[in-house]
Parts: sequence; C-alpha cells; structure tokens
Amino acid sequence: MSFRKLGIAVVLSSAFAFIACGDDSSSNSGEIITCKIASKDPLVLDMDENGIHSTTTVELKENRLVETVKFDSNDHIPDSVFNNIFEQACNTYKQDPDYKDSTVSCSEKTITAISRMEWTESEFKSIENSFKKKCDQYTDKSSSSSASEL
Repeated sequence: MSFRKLGIAVVLSSAFAFIACGDDSSSNSGEIITCKIASKDPLVLDMDENGIHSTTTVELKENRLVETVKFDSNDHIPDSVFNNIFEQACNTYKQDPDYKDSTVSCSEKTITAISRMEWTESEFKSIENSFKKKCDQYTDKSSSSSASEL
C-alpha cells in the first residue's frame, strides 16, 4: 500500500512539474499561475503559467492512468522559449519512474503518458481527487496573491 501512495505522489509531481518552479511564493512576485477544472468526466485541468497554457486530461484506460497534456502559448512567448518548456516537461515525464520511457510520447505540443502500474477504480478516484486539490491550491494561491496586491 505504501508503494501506491508513493506512486500517487510521483504521478502528481509529474503533472505539476512544469509549474513547480513558480511554487515558492517568496521568489515569484511576478508569477501568475492559474488552474481550473474544465471537466470532471474525464478530469480536465486548464492551467496557465505566465502565458504558457496547458490542458491536462487524466483518465483510467485499461487499468492504466493516462495523462494527456496539450500545450499552447500566447503570441508574446518566443517559439524557442515555448519549445524549451515543452521539451523540459516531456523529459520530466520520460524520467518519471511511474512511466516507462516507451509509454511517453511527445509530439505536436502534446505529451501522452501511460502509467506502468495498474490502478483500481478506487485508487484512480483518489488520484483524481489529488489532482483536483492540487489545482485548487494553485487557484487559491493565485487569488490570494492577486488580492494582496490590490
């Protein structure tokens, strides 16, 4: 059971890895991070970090956790910067021990990652709830820092 909990932590860290560098509120006074739940079935998270937009879909398919992350950016972000961020996010998934390198594909601004271990429906629901809570935390931080700047 502790392996499953570790697996949940690893999966969550992968999903939010590309925005984690902006998580320290003491060093990111200009960071703007938002996360909204766009759909609950399947779970779709709509995230933005300083103009880098992504949509993450989290599903259970054939007892495997499948994350699909689609990136796009605003026109003010140079392609080279955007491509570097996408490449870093892709490499984060490929190095994640919960995914086999061969079950991560990165192309056309989309990352698809399929977990190597199987999940029960109840374990998946737990993961879904963790994703929702993490998203709400970013939304709460963004709201509180906006309010404190007024």
